[in-house]
Amino acid sequence: MKRAPLHTESGLTLIELIIAATMMVVVTGAVVALLVSVMQTQPEVTKRADQIGDARNALEKLSVDLRQGSDADLVSAAELNLETICDTAAGTVRCDVDYSCDAEAGGTYRCLRSVNSEPARIVVTGLSSPEVFCVVPSSEGSECGESAEAEPTYVGVKIEFPAGDQDGSTVLEGGAALHNLTTEGS
Repeated sequence: MKRAPLHTESGLTLIELIIAATMMVVVTGAVVALLVSVMQTQPEVTKRADQIGDARNALEKLSVDLRQGSDADLVSAAELNLETICDTAAGTVRCDVDYSCDAEAGGTYRCLRSVNSEPARIVVTGLSSPEVFCVVPSSEGSECGESAEAEPTYVGVKIEFPAGDQDGSTVLEGGAALHNLTTEGS
């Protein structure tokens, strides 16, 4: 009668174990490197998303100011003065709203909004240019540009953020017509 062997030769060799462990280290290293890369870029992505959200809010507020406005004065492509209607605790009143854009730290620009000469509030930061406003009619014809002799009827806005590390520049454009224009003799 034949006896069964006491030890079977099934299992892994030392070489197979070393190769498997090396492959696991390589795969784990790649996953960790990817995770670290994502974690390093996330704050910049979040900051940019916040800036774009602020710009959309500013563009919407400016559009409301313009639609309710009766007069617009484009001082420069970086400064706009409006006579418009504001909602206050006391009700709806006429007010002067000033938008201005200027330099901020880091080589970028910001835009501020002031109502009735109160302290200005920052509405958007991180812009690539302070020149965001234009009017129609303009000195360049009917296209959007610098102020003309005629009373502006439309104000355009172009908000541009500089290109990031991994993407191109981001541009938001909008504007509105002044619906409450006053005419001579009224």
